[in-house]
Amino acid sequence: MSVSFLQAHPVTFNSTMTYCSTQPAGTPDSVANWTGAAFDAANIGGSGVNADGDDHNGFANDQYTYVANNQPIQGQTFTTGGAEHGYQLSAITVRMAGYTDNIATGSNRPSWNLNQTNGPIILGIRKLEGTTLKIVSKQLFTAGQTGNPGSDVSTNGAGTYITFHLPFTTYLEPNTTYGFEFRIGNGGSNFFEWLGIGQDVYAAGTAYHRDGDADFFARPHFAGGGSKRAAGTLE
Repeated sequence: MSVSFLQAHPVTFNSTMTYCSTQPAGTPDSVANWTGAAFDAANIGGSGVNADGDDHNGFANDQYTYVANNQPIQGQTFTTGGAEHGYQLSAITVRMAGYTDNIATGSNRPSWNLNQTNGPIILGIRKLEGTTLKIVSKQLFTAGQTGNPGSDVSTNGAGTYITFHLPFTTYLEPNTTYGFEFRIGNGGSNFFEWLGIGQDVYAAGTAYHRDGDADFFARPHFAGGGSKRAAGTLE
């Protein structure tokens, strides 16, 4: 018997991720909130107490903040403006955790891996219809690429702005609420903590997290307290 093998090659998609240490400018039609917590426990789902330990700055709120294959799907809703003919969504930027006063040691510190893997990172766009968020588009991304922050851990986190440039622009209706969300596909090893804040700093949307991959009843999955994530759209 003879068995022949071909070497596998990295999975790639017709999409691009870019990384920056400064906030992107966006366009006049962009929607954004860049207000983020100063420490982990002030991020979404946290206790609000700036102290080292699992109940505070540690693992307690990871299910609300981490984009990872062992965590729920993480999302944020937003509302479009009133342009008569709507908008074409071309990119979405999110900010990794970049705290300024995080009291944490060891494994309680923010960690990340944005090296190239066969992931992929799956970006979903959903439209709110009544109380249901319905899928509009799914687009796939491979981490790595020029300028990525690699794999590391630090007390405050890298604070990197990650822009997902959509290979296929997505039409958005005017005066309509949409959500965008991230999950790691195929058991991929990429992960990062998404910067947010447990306060109502953006009235036209809110953070959410969920399990599963079907259209879903939105309300029970929204994070409490008017929580928001640091993110923006480029339209």
